[in-house]
Amino acid sequence: MSDYDILNALDLSVSLKDRILCRVPPSKNVTGRTAAPLQRKRNPFILYLPTVLLRKRHNPAFALACHLANYHNVPVVVLCTVLDDHHLSKQPLSPTVMTARRLAFTIEALQSCCKEFEEHGAGVAVRVHGPGARTPHHLSLCHQALAVICDEPFVDPHRNFLRRVVNTCHVANVPCYTVDGSTTVPPNSKLQRNKVQTVQGDIAFSGAPSKAWRWQQATDPLRKAEVYSIVRDGALDSPELQQKLPPRFFLLEDYTPSTVPMDDDNNSSVIRDVLEAIPSKWRDKDTLAPGLRPWTVEELHFISDCKEWAMTSWSGADTTVPPCVQTHGSSESAKRRWKSFLDCGLKDYAKRRNTIVTPHAVSRISCYLNLGILSIFDVIYDVWQAKATKPGYSSGCQKFLDEVVKFREGSYVHTFAHPEYHAVEVLPPWARRHLESLYVPTVDGSSPRGYTYNQLESASTGEETWDAMQGYLVDTGELHNNARMTWGKTVVHWQARYFPVHDVLWQLVCLNDRFALDGLSPPSYGGLLWCFGWSDNPADGQKVSEKWSHRYRSGPDGFARAKEILLDHEGIQISGAQMTKCFPTAKKSRSEPGSFSKEHKSLSQSNTILSFFSPVTKESENETKVQSTTG
Repeated sequence: MSDYDILNALDLSVSLKDRILCRVPPSKNVTGRTAAPLQRKRNPFILYLPTVLLRKRHNPAFALACHLANYHNVPVVVLCTVLDDHHLSKQPLSPTVMTARRLAFTIEALQSCCKEFEEHGAGVAVRVHGPGARTPHHLSLCHQALAVICDEPFVDPHRNFLRRVVNTCHVANVPCYTVDGSTTVPPNSKLQRNKVQTVQGDIAFSGAPSKAWRWQQATDPLRKAEVYSIVRDGALDSPELQQKLPPRFFLLEDYTPSTVPMDDDNNSSVIRDVLEAIPSKWRDKDTLAPGLRPWTVEELHFISDCKEWAMTSWSGADTTVPPCVQTHGSSESAKRRWKSFLDCGLKDYAKRRNTIVTPHAVSRISCYLNLGILSIFDVIYDVWQAKATKPGYSSGCQKFLDEVVKFREGSYVHTFAHPEYHAVEVLPPWARRHLESLYVPTVDGSSPRGYTYNQLESASTGEETWDAMQGYLVDTGELHNNARMTWGKTVVHWQARYFPVHDVLWQLVCLNDRFALDGLSPPSYGGLLWCFGWSDNPADGQKVSEKWSHRYRSGPDGFARAKEILLDHEGIQISGAQMTKCFPTAKKSRSEPGSFSKEHKSLSQSNTILSFFSPVTKESENETKVQSTTG
């Protein structure tokens, strides 16, 4: 019997249906030919767990949740969980996901989308994980839900979050679906699903092209119809909910499981059933939020300055990486930044995009696209419209489309098809052979060689331009695409002689994910892998091509000037952010390119990942063993 019988009964648009991947199929009593709705008393709601689609507009996962809720005459409960997982690839020596920078940006985004979810009629709750506040309420709710809907996650930590959800749904016999709202043409509809599947909730696919341009070429005939149906025809619009939950639904004093009347035809009974299913701590307004119980949307909006809150009010945040003053995570800020680029940057994008001293010549929207704050469908549609209607825009539009479609979506396809998406094994054989041939293991007793991770992170290599690039990334959370290629390639060719390839790749992953606001994302990993030869052609003699920072034409002064432009009052306004207080950054003196503040250096040295790449002595080896056992 088909997993999708119940989805066929919903009369979904083709665009929405193609984006759905069934992770845990409905049981037979749900997928029968009549697909009869279940009894509400046992499964009183549809659960939506957003992670990388922090918007309501063009959100196919939320749309599916609403369709299912109406079919079964139940409400939608939205639980947003802000994760503080460590990066999963090399535990316990891993950077935390929850820097103050990432936390503030995510909370700002949630303030926008959670209000919209609630105004649509969903019951909304927001949890923030931290020390002593990691009870998996999302897994508890999976046992109670009629069905669970998740965003297609693509990468960790959201991929690991999904694995746990899927495993829980298997045990609870609750159907679970993921829905892709990050790509214009969803890869699950075009790649081949393997018969032999992996464990832990991953689904294996084959057929992903090794070059990004091949995916673009294969899917271009479908892209225009897909985007037009979504933007013009509302193919991903969420239907109005028949059963709505009131704001603050889990803290309403007049609604408790014992006081709500038993009239099944009354909306009060819907609320009663939901209250019986949620954790009891949620209903206690004196329980500390957002750790032990979730915030309501109203409580979430009590935070007037999310950046200040992340730095001073949440003990789980890594405050050595402060928020980005020039970037606000709200959908309004995302739209302002995009409109500014459409009006002032897109026309000359092909000419000016590689000039680091003009940071506003590029769109700088990757952080908004990666968390789904800004709709990729709106972005593509707007560029198509500009290309068709505005004289002189053709070359700028085409170059932008090449990057946002070819390279961005090619990276999404890669991470979707390869669970080990940033492992050395995904590199082309010629690149691995070349890089492995460069590595010369250190002879016992010889002096350490290459740069330590601490030298890289603190921009203390002594190569002024590379140190300026790293300092720019640390201080702003951004790094221009062209500069990031050089930044990454330089590390590859510096370190490949002194470290195994997988360690060099991991160094770059740590640097990127810790500081870049657009890190922890498929395009970010695609860019890092490109530095090692992925989706690239070999240079002379089957070698990985080189791009050295000391040859970068702007030099260190160019990055200092770019930072001044980016962070001044006008730059913040152009960026679409609201002016806020400045937080201490890891500043360098322009006369001393490698000299970060003493405070930053001491904090960096206390970070658990640093010892992983430090020169190994007997003393440091013992320290590493202690850290590995204490985690």
